[in-house]
Amino acid sequence: MYRIDNVEKTENIERLTYSILEVAKTLGVSSRTVHTIIKRGELGHMRVGTRVLVPADVLRDFIALRTSGGDGNRRSALHREVEMVQ
Repeated sequence: MYRIDNVEKTENIERLTYSILEVAKTLGVSSRTVHTIIKRGELGHMRVGTRVLVPADVLRDFIALRTSGGDGNRRSALHREVEMVQ
């Protein structure tokens, strides 16, 4: 079976998804909080077998939509679409 652990350390692989624990660490919250956010429908996710994964672009959009202040050019395409609808 091929596992990511078997890939050479020098090989650079773009991360497309994150586990619940990785999302929790990234956001600085507990994994229980991440599960709650997902249950509320606030954070998109996908299931692969029994694993729950959050796509990297979904996590970026989640953060961008909840970030106040800063550079307006960093807003995600999703955020701009929401503004257009309103």
